[in-house]
Amino acid sequence: MTDADLNNRRREGCNRAPRFLSPDESRHWVPQTIQLGGTNAIVLANAGKQWKSMRLINFDLTTPSFGIELIGLGFVWDLHNFGTFLGVNFCTNDNTAVMRWLIEIQPGADDHPATKYSGCELAFRALNLMIISPRDRSLPLSEDLCISGISKVVPGDTKAEYRTRRHWNAEDPFHLLFEFQSGRSMEIDAETVELIGVIAGQ
Repeated sequence: MTDADLNNRRREGCNRAPRFLSPDESRHWVPQTIQLGGTNAIVLANAGKQWKSMRLINFDLTTPSFGIELIGLGFVWDLHNFGTFLGVNFCTNDNTAVMRWLIEIQPGADDHPATKYSGCELAFRALNLMIISPRDRSLPLSEDLCISGISKVVPGDTKAEYRTRRHWNAEDPFHLLFEFQSGRSMEIDAETVELIGVIAGQ
C-alpha cells in the first residue's frame, strides 16, 4: 500500500487529520491475551487511564443482564426484533468507536423509534478497551446482524454469565457486552457512550 492509499483510507474513515500518539501516550497501550471460547484473543487496553465507571450519557438498559432493549431519546429501542446491526467503526484519530443499527418499523406502534429515526448509533468516546470474539462458523453471516443480548459485566476474562449482576451501584465499574446470534460478542469499555438517533438522508 502506498502512502497515498493510506492517507485516502484515513480521510474516508474519519474525515479529520490523523493524530499520532506521542511516545508518552503510546506507553499506556499494552497488548493483553485473554481466552474467548477457547481461542486466545489479543486486545489493546489502555493501561494508563482507569475510569471508575463508564457513563451512559442519555440512555439506559431495560435490564442489566442479557437484555435486548435500550431506553433513550424518548423511545424504547428493541435491537433484537427491530434492529439490524450494520457494523462498528473504530477511529484511531480520536480514539472513538461507533456501533450502528438500522431500525425497522413496528406495525401498529405510534411510539416506536422508527416513526422518527431510521437508525441509531452508540458512540463510545475515550475508548479504553474493545474485544471482538470469534463467531460460530457453522452459522450464516446473517446471524451477525441480530443482537441476542446486551449486558453490563464486571471487568475480567471469565465467562459472561459469571460477570453479570442484578443490581449495579452508580460507582461500580463495568463494561458493556454485546452478544449476537452468531455467537460473536463485542466487549467495550470507554469513558462515555451516547445514544444517537439517525434520521434518513442526514
